[in-house]
Amino acid sequence: MTFSIAIIHTGAVGDLVQALPALAALREAHPSSSVTFVGRGERAGLARAAGAADACIDLETSGLCQALAGARCSPCPAWLSEADLVLDFFTKGTLAERFGERRRVVTVDPLPPDDWSRPAAAYVAEQVRSALGLPPAADDRPAIPLEAAAVETGRQALAARGIGRPFVAIHPGSGSVRKNWPMDRFEALARRIRRQTGRAVAWLAGPAEVDRGIVPPGEETVLRDLALVEVAAVCALAEAYVGNDSGITQVAAAVGARNSSAAGPETRRAKVPVIALFGPTEAEVWAPRGEHVRLVRSPDGTMDAIGLETVWQAVRAAVES
Repeated sequence: MTFSIAIIHTGAVGDLVQALPALAALREAHPSSSVTFVGRGERAGLARAAGAADACIDLETSGLCQALAGARCSPCPAWLSEADLVLDFFTKGTLAERFGERRRVVTVDPLPPDDWSRPAAAYVAEQVRSALGLPPAADDRPAIPLEAAAVETGRQALAARGIGRPFVAIHPGSGSVRKNWPMDRFEALARRIRRQTGRAVAWLAGPAEVDRGIVPPGEETVLRDLALVEVAAVCALAEAYVGNDSGITQVAAAVGARNSSAAGPETRRAKVPVIALFGPTEAEVWAPRGEHVRLVRSPDGTMDAIGLETVWQAVRAAVES
């Protein structure tokens, strides 16, 4: 009989990426299990592409909220009834109180406390490992090892917009305007990339960037409203990536190709060089990690204090390596 696991996660993109080491530990402990991810549609798709889930259920149609809002004896959804183990990143203990008698529910706090000074991924993974009695991890850095078919979606999205290799990906947004480098500097950086390296520039923009007007004008090539899996694939195909402290930067730092020979010569490198720009947030907690990551930190905590020349030198080193 298959061991059934349900993961409930409704957080932001960056929070999901930080949870991936914990989900990988769960997979390692139960390699033959069936894992269902319950959450926001496209984020669930990214979890599946990362190998963290076998099936996905959208939170809106999952029946979970209705069950939690009902009487204590209300029936729970079928996927929850069938689960042997539930990782709950969503209800802050309500699910364990309501349904924990029928199955094991592990409540996980997805956000580190204010006094936490280590990577957020370690905070999440340690909760899961402690609750399940799993051994410490040798490496708790998030990883999104895309299959060749997923990488192909990025190649098709680029081809549809006339972008060929080599190129640099730029994502100018984040969840807060305080974390955004000035747009005119991103535009100046793009011009310098094209002029001095011969690379193309592919701008990544979702609904938040469009709504806030953080989209380059004129003839720039902008990849708007791609699915998260397509965004991850575009990042995997880039020569380098530049972005603020955002969920997309976390995706770019974690992404790689699971089967590079099948994905094509563009994905020979395991990780794409990432230039991550940090100002007001705690880099020790939220910055992506790895030899492929160049962290550019503001000298005074404001994004305006990060100079164009500093970022340009990081990009040039990445594309020339």
